[in-house]
Amino acid sequence: MNIQPLANESGIEIIDPIEKTRYVLHTPEPVSLTPVEAEGLDFPVEKAVELQTSAIIRQKGSYTFIRDDDFSVVFDSNEASAIERLPSDMYCVEVGGTPMKIYFSVTSSIVFEQSNSTSKFKFGSEQRVVVGARSRHKTPAGTISVTDDTEDVMQAMSLLGSSVKTGSPERSFPTLRGHPPLIERGDEFHVPESVEEPTTNATLVLPSKRKYLYPATPLAFYLGASIEAGNSPRLVVGDFEYDLLHHDTYERTVERVFQQAFFLDCLTRTNGLYPVTLHERELVKGNIDLDFESLYGASVSERLDEYLDVPFDALEPAMPTWHLAVDMVPATKNVELLPFLANSLALIRTANPPTTPKPMAEAAESMTDFYRETYSEPDFPPNGEQISSSHIFELAGETDTKEPAWVGPGYPLQWNKLTHASLYRSAVRSERFDATDSTIDIEIVCNDPSMENESDVIRYYDLRDLPQFDVSVHHRTTMAELVELLGTQSDFFHYIGHISDDGIRCVDGYLDAESLAEVNAKTFLPNACSSYEQGSTLIERGVVPRQRSLRSRKSATLLRRISAKHSSGCSVSDLRSELRCR
Repeated sequence: MNIQPLANESGIEIIDPIEKTRYVLHTPEPVSLTPVEAEGLDFPVEKAVELQTSAIIRQKGSYTFIRDDDFSVVFDSNEASAIERLPSDMYCVEVGGTPMKIYFSVTSSIVFEQSNSTSKFKFGSEQRVVVGARSRHKTPAGTISVTDDTEDVMQAMSLLGSSVKTGSPERSFPTLRGHPPLIERGDEFHVPESVEEPTTNATLVLPSKRKYLYPATPLAFYLGASIEAGNSPRLVVGDFEYDLLHHDTYERTVERVFQQAFFLDCLTRTNGLYPVTLHERELVKGNIDLDFESLYGASVSERLDEYLDVPFDALEPAMPTWHLAVDMVPATKNVELLPFLANSLALIRTANPPTTPKPMAEAAESMTDFYRETYSEPDFPPNGEQISSSHIFELAGETDTKEPAWVGPGYPLQWNKLTHASLYRSAVRSERFDATDSTIDIEIVCNDPSMENESDVIRYYDLRDLPQFDVSVHHRTTMAELVELLGTQSDFFHYIGHISDDGIRCVDGYLDAESLAEVNAKTFLPNACSSYEQGSTLIERGVVPRQRSLRSRKSATLLRRISAKHSSGCSVSDLRSELRCR
């Protein structure tokens, strides 16, 4: 995290070089900065500086909270008029709606003025102001080694919650949950010093079988619960105990307990640091009898006791559709995926390996719309293994989440397939990127003359004040040139052309992704037919692809969404989410 004076304007810029985001706070006059400890700021920050100024001006955002010395909210911009005045006091200001968490403290009176485009905080005269920022980026604190003994799995799962920064209802905010430590299989159990045991008193008592352990992952992470072996699945927190075979199957009960705890934490937190009006709270108000004010200050066990006394059916109509559910074959090797799924708060459901493939004739009908050309049975050998129709199957039933995913052998139609290699590279790849460069680097390659009209996409990457873009367009590259471009650090790589079983087409032949030693493009969008096998290999090398053959109109629509997200200050991680959803 970098905080520095603006070069050609008065004010400061705050740069998160890992997430490639930037935000500007203006001042009436140029300022000099002095690094300081984050004194006076009650939120955790990574970097803090001191400056002297009579005002802070920001782009008008979604919200601003001002808290006094008692940390009580004395100002909410969503409820403010055009001009508001606060008497002289010690204040902590949270600047909301920004790509990183930003706070500043000042001891002064404050006059708040807002227009259609800016919000201004005026202090009357020059005052000492401390500005702090915290990245939204999350990386694992270390790696836990486990053997194939399920006792090791239970010990490792007991440490997933070590990255959760609070036991209060605010843990429902993603910025107060770090990435859990990674898990890798090895010859012995080992925990690095960087991973500390959670301090909660929550315990999950579960049979020591993977079909029970894996689905409990998000609940164990969120509650910071330890895992103990026992024949009767149950959740124990202090004097509170809850049967995990309560009125339903084990997996369904675990899901509901987790969703209910998370959802009601979201509702309860509005009685704390962020007293905002929450639509979902209004929806359930007539269906439940909970004292949210007292629950906010209650212990975890007291909150869970009250939460789980509420019938799930009373909450379900107000609960948003869950974002991700993963059907996972509970194989020994899949323990290594648990930290990534916990970090995403994914629901985990055990599944059996596919036994009845869907006939390719039926599969073709499902896939035709995604290709410019008629779909044909793939004949590709990803990872050196021949793929036939028996590898492609359709999972029965309708998904009840926004994104369904699969962990196991085979390729489910219209589901995401997750692999450890791609999730691992995505979590740790930031170490490979320049931590001082905040520019978003975009490479566009068009290797088919008949599609050159589609390469005129640079106009969709608006060069606005926030963030900074560097867009390069390349036509008719050779294999050597494409290798060099893919090996160069970039945030977004957009390929337009043709891809076949032999590789990515260049003017002098086909480049097989299997031959690439390293790929340094963070995100890859193949605007090409038959891109699955090559894209899968790029996933293994760490990129986040969009596995879809885009028609020209769809490509333009997607690019407008991408550029709109970037131009409003969204990060590369937000772009990846956009690509996954689309």
